[in-house]
Amino acid sequence: MVDARHFSLDFLPGGAASWSVTDSCGSLLVVMDIKGRPFPGHIVCEPLTQRYVRIPQPMDSNNISYWWGPYLLDGEANEVGGRISMSNFRVLCIFDCNRITHTAIFTAGSSWIHTNIDRIAPILEGRRAWALGRAAGCCYFYDERRSMTLVHLDGSTGEFSSSVLPATEDWSSHLWRYNCSITEGCDSKPRIIVVFDDTMKVFSRPDSTEWALEKEIQLTETTCCSLPWYRHDQEISHSHNIVTVGVGFVILSQFQDFGEVQLFFVNLETMEASQAPPAAKNMGWRVYQCKLPWPPALHSCLY
Repeated sequence: MVDARHFSLDFLPGGAASWSVTDSCGSLLVVMDIKGRPFPGHIVCEPLTQRYVRIPQPMDSNNISYWWGPYLLDGEANEVGGRISMSNFRVLCIFDCNRITHTAIFTAGSSWIHTNIDRIAPILEGRRAWALGRAAGCCYFYDERRSMTLVHLDGSTGEFSSSVLPATEDWSSHLWRYNCSITEGCDSKPRIIVVFDDTMKVFSRPDSTEWALEKEIQLTETTCCSLPWYRHDQEISHSHNIVTVGVGFVILSQFQDFGEVQLFFVNLETMEASQAPPAAKNMGWRVYQCKLPWPPALHSCLY
């Protein structure tokens, strides 16, 4: 077991409070300068070894009106232990510039390469698209103009594809990130989580085919009643929001009398609920995975 202190971001310029995690892959994180405007500074870092590299801006930031990313991609070299490390990684950024949507890929030790997104991906346009995060090796986007379409960015190849969402849901009515999100199940496959009023639904994509409803529960009736703060004699709101998602779980909020908010944890495998730990309120909207570097650095000594 590795001490959690080894994953601290205090080694970054300005300390951990100056940065926000935007993506992770393998042992690497991409972090964003929370005060950077109009295009924030970004760093790729490896917390365990406390190494980091500043990522230059892809182009003149004054002309960028909106952006997504950067997102970590596997490197071009096929190294021992995997294809991503501090010396072997790529980052991809999608941005609007002069009303044209572009992608740019930065390679470790090299520079940015720009491409018009029309040639390589379903069109994503400015504030009409939501970046949902990474699950099962892909980054996902939802396009409001195409309410049945989910766009995927393959974290290995850097290529885009798309899938069709189930027609059983009015996807355009969902407030993504608050009552709709994506994460991984315990089987390392993607799951879409939908929370609307008192109902929670989980959609899966078996064998990379079509998205289909996998599980559905009534939150207050089947989960909240088992929690220590639940009282049968009080009026409880049936409105829930997604607070945090992680591999195999989701943390939800429920509003109670006098404006009090309770957080609870739902296991996506069993759909059982438990009280969320106090630290849950500070976890952010997504739990980013960070693996140990491989192969590990070994040191020998003689006595």
